[in-house]
This record gives sequence, structure tokens and C-alpha cells, in this order.
Amino acid sequence: MVPGSGVRAGSRARKRPGGNPRNTGPGTVREITSSGRRPHVLISCGRVPDLIAEIIPHAAAELDLTDGTAV
Repeated sequence: MVPGSGVRAGSRARKRPGGNPRNTGPGTVREITSSGRRPHVLISCGRVPDLIAEIIPHAAAELDLTDGTAV
């Protein structure tokens, strides 16, 4: 997720999740590319380093992700 952070898993959402999530913040999809069968989503997060998320194709379709989508 964050290069060099050691983080390997996380979640992405179009709306702020309910409950008591930790480490949430807004971002914008900058680019979606494919590496094999799974899309990679580059998310710009403002003052922190960009995130690269590998997601399953079903999630990309369900979240309707495109360049410029707020997440």
C-alpha cells in the first residue's frame, strides 16, 4: 500500500466506512493499470505518499473506479 511501509493489506471505499476504522483518509484515483489479472489503482492522498492498491476485478467494477474518482 505505502511503498516502504511494510503495509500489505487494506481496504478502499467510495464512502467513509462505518464502525471504528483506523487510518482512514480521503484520496483520488489517479490511474488504473493492469498487471496480469488484477487491476492496480494509484491513489493520490494529498500530503502523504501516493498509494498503490491491487484489487480484484469485481471490486473495481462494484466501486465504479475511474480516473478522478474520490475514495
